[in-house]
Amino acid sequence: MTATLRRADWRFLLPGATTGRYRHLVLLGGPPGLAELLRAEELAERIDTTPIAGADLVVALADASIGARELAACVSAGGVVYREVDRRSLGHLTTSPARLRRDLAAAGLQPLWSHWVIPGFSQARRYLPLDHPEVLRWYFGTLHSAGSVPGALAAAVGGVLSGGEAKGLYAVIPTFGVTAVAPASAATAPKLPVIPARWRVAGSQAVMLTSGQDDGSRVVLLPFSASGAAPGVVVKISRTERFNAHTEREQATLTTIRAGLDSDLRASIPEPCGTTRFGRSLVTVESYAPGASMVRSTGRRGEPLEHSLEDLRAAADWLARFHQQTTSERAWNADSADRATARLEAFRARLAKSKPEHGLLDRAGAAARELVGAELPTVLVHNDYGPWNIHRDGDRITVIDWELGPDTTGRRGPALTDLIYFVAEWHLRARRLRGRQAELRGFRDLFLRPKGPAASAAAEALSDYMRRVGVDSRFLPLFLVTTWADRAVDRADRQVTATGAASGENRYADYVRLIATEAGDHFWGGAR
Repeated sequence: MTATLRRADWRFLLPGATTGRYRHLVLLGGPPGLAELLRAEELAERIDTTPIAGADLVVALADASIGARELAACVSAGGVVYREVDRRSLGHLTTSPARLRRDLAAAGLQPLWSHWVIPGFSQARRYLPLDHPEVLRWYFGTLHSAGSVPGALAAAVGGVLSGGEAKGLYAVIPTFGVTAVAPASAATAPKLPVIPARWRVAGSQAVMLTSGQDDGSRVVLLPFSASGAAPGVVVKISRTERFNAHTEREQATLTTIRAGLDSDLRASIPEPCGTTRFGRSLVTVESYAPGASMVRSTGRRGEPLEHSLEDLRAAADWLARFHQQTTSERAWNADSADRATARLEAFRARLAKSKPEHGLLDRAGAAARELVGAELPTVLVHNDYGPWNIHRDGDRITVIDWELGPDTTGRRGPALTDLIYFVAEWHLRARRLRGRQAELRGFRDLFLRPKGPAASAAAEALSDYMRRVGVDSRFLPLFLVTTWADRAVDRADRQVTATGAASGENRYADYVRLIATEAGDHFWGGAR
């Protein structure tokens, strides 16, 4: 497996190195090339990949074969040790977080905190502190999705076992990391230096969230005070220096967007709280979005569909109000048609495989030109308006993650596309559809041959949005093609960046192919 920087996200959860750079790192295990990546990131002045004494940071990843005493022999006074364990591997079947902490303590180290790594080290999406009395309760109540049978079971088991300080989970979690320090003569309470000083509290711990799919642009830390039941703020860190501009731009975007909204909508956008640096990475802080993510509430097993429909209505209503307040031009013009055609041609050049696909792209291009002059507002678009970026706290909505897009000018785009994207993602979760064939069946039931109450509710939400915002309904079939064609090309680009080649797994391209093979003339029959 080729090394990626996300395999070193643990570095943002370590104490010490307030400058973001260590003097001497001993890195044991991990995929080939990881040490070279960390050298390029200047994580340490010196990096060794074999055990050697005198390091101020010793990292033993899950595949490293080394005991606690050997780790302690490598680290200097005041230094940091991070040890990963995968209990599914031979030799670690009986190694729990509690046992590892005891072994490290017996070797003369001071264990600080433990993190449950979900779902595993290669595609980690969550690093959850196991030693904080409230974090697990917060996680299962706000972020954990219980739409599948395993998800619902995990929520039930986690809710029971996490009771007080999550000690019950120690016996069952498969992948975790423990951080410890070598005591110094003048020991101080450890803190996470990546969190800006204003929000850094001794004894606090942080949840870390990542994309889990590719190197992405950043990780997110949610710091909890020692007794806090929810994060105080949201801290975002560029994974590498080349993404600093993305992270910094989001703060400016939040400021600009909030300034143009009324007080109700302004409260639904996170408040930017400033920037700082950690080594070569930019760190930004923004206000925390209260309530549960719609990923958790939509399609929750055992709950009626009506609960998911409430999410749909709330998200569509928020988007209609947001686009009413951010509208500029009100008609589709020739330049917009040219941009849409260019996106279609990019799909043709990169991903089109069949005669029906080429025919669909031709028909969509013609529609884009025919609709010049029709009513279609230009609005501020989110670009990733999915259930994972929408939090509900009772009637209050907060929409997070405004990173995608160059700036508020570059965020201007046609109305409707954000809602098309949301409706598709919402429908999959509301019906609990998983797997490629199930997803394609759901797409067909939603957009091509509408079937079922969830599809009916989605159609009503789209119709209501178009009426309120002022969108000619003939744009719906056009944007069902351009939205997925554009996202398919973007997905292919991300795959090339991550692996050097576009893989065959591209569900957005599959959506375009499904439209091409199954949509007849009726697909283009929208009336004014």
